[in-house]
Amino acid sequence: MPAIDNTAEMGTMDTVFSETVAIIASLPYLLFALKDLLQKKHDKTVKYFLVFFVWAVIATVLNYRAPSYIVFAMMPFFPLLISYLYFRKYELDKAFYIAFFLSFLVISFRYLQIYQTAHFNADTQHIGVSYFALVTFPLVLLHPSKTVRMAAWIITLLIVTSSIKRGGLIAFSAGAVVYMVCKQYVSPKKRLWSFILLLLAFIVFSASLIYAISYFESEILDRIARSRDDQGSGRLEIWKMVIDDISRSDTFSLLCGHGYLSVRDLTNDEGLPAHNDFLEVLYDFGITGLVLYLAAWFSMIGKTIRMIMEKNELAPVLALLVTVFFILSMISIVIYYFQITYIGIALGLIIGQYILNKSRMSVVHDSCQ
Repeated sequence: MPAIDNTAEMGTMDTVFSETVAIIASLPYLLFALKDLLQKKHDKTVKYFLVFFVWAVIATVLNYRAPSYIVFAMMPFFPLLISYLYFRKYELDKAFYIAFFLSFLVISFRYLQIYQTAHFNADTQHIGVSYFALVTFPLVLLHPSKTVRMAAWIITLLIVTSSIKRGGLIAFSAGAVVYMVCKQYVSPKKRLWSFILLLLAFIVFSASLIYAISYFESEILDRIARSRDDQGSGRLEIWKMVIDDISRSDTFSLLCGHGYLSVRDLTNDEGLPAHNDFLEVLYDFGITGLVLYLAAWFSMIGKTIRMIMEKNELAPVLALLVTVFFILSMISIVIYYFQITYIGIALGLIIGQYILNKSRMSVVHDSCQ
């Protein structure tokens, strides 16, 4: 099947141009970073993700996809790499706390603009841009101010509720539960009162959610109730289509895939992705890409469990991030779109700070002997 270039669906040519410039501007740092990666021992999770992103570019080139797709396939590599290499050497400071919170506010304000200007009906009353606020949310939870963190909780809840995105609401709720449990486990004595306050706040949030459901004339419940009838907004039909095409693929396509975002070619005029990252990766980058992607996921989950068992203070945020990432990956498409930029920054930051703190503790321990 000939490749269909849906560049317009990915964004304007200005976006492609700006990302190309960003990549070129990052090349000097990239050369330094690659040298650093080759000379020193680095985290396996980061390495697996970086190798996967490199393979995504290679598979896209091998399948002669449009140049714009090569640019988009390359972009997730940079936020993760730069964030990881920076924060494994330097401590998170006030400037970054402010930058993350301002970014979250800008995204929230943009969501409000879209919400006010959009015209909804019973079938389309949801706003996908709410996912941007959801994946930026973990970065704000790193802020030392309780007021800022609580504001982020409230704003994120209001966004995922008003957007009527079922997946976003499920991801946020599951992430909140995981975060609270991990927070209590990591520091039960110190965080007991905070945990109680957070639990009370979540009860208030739930009451607000009930009010919101009533205010929006039960659109949320209606969308959840329609999940069985609409087959997850057509997801089951798309999944079946992708699986059927994979079963008919030749050896090259099975191993190397069809290239970046090729599922859009299967859905004809609709141009829809697979709505499942793992299935999309298998189709686009073949068994090779899926093995690399699963290796990164297993390593990331293992890293999260290890940090929780060590009672690391960053573990609750990482657990929330992984929970949201996983749920959205199962029902949406995260690995390609710009949400992965914020996930990469957060993942690189947390792992980098974890390594930095471990190395400092090792130095202190050695000096005391």
